[in-house]
Amino acid sequence: MTNLRSDSGTALIWFIGLLVLVTLVCLLLVTTVHEYLFVRGVHDFVEQYALAEKTLVDRGLGISNASDLLREQALSQGNNYELSVAKTQFVDAKSLQVIICATWHAPLPIFEYTKLICESAIAR
Repeated sequence: MTNLRSDSGTALIWFIGLLVLVTLVCLLLVTTVHEYLFVRGVHDFVEQYALAEKTLVDRGLGISNASDLLREQALSQGNNYELSVAKTQFVDAKSLQVIICATWHAPLPIFEYTKLICESAIAR
């Protein structure tokens, strides 16, 4: 079979295009999984924070003193989250709601992307 001039090199172009597409899909997958795991970690932290603050409030410490104490302990742990306590309030007589926000950074230096993620938990 003879090689036609128009067909020479087309397989290489398709291979390079497919390789670029697969690489981009893998990078997107890594970024998505990293964000999902980050959100899960922040949510777990917020639930623990709410329970700890509710326990301290039940033991007689004021809500502002309990927030300050827990905030100091959370920052001293060095958990790599840029945390800020957005809101701490009583929803009713027994339920304490805590909203904490954290800044997520894309794991790959190719993407300079950050996202503010806020999670809420209620302790009773």
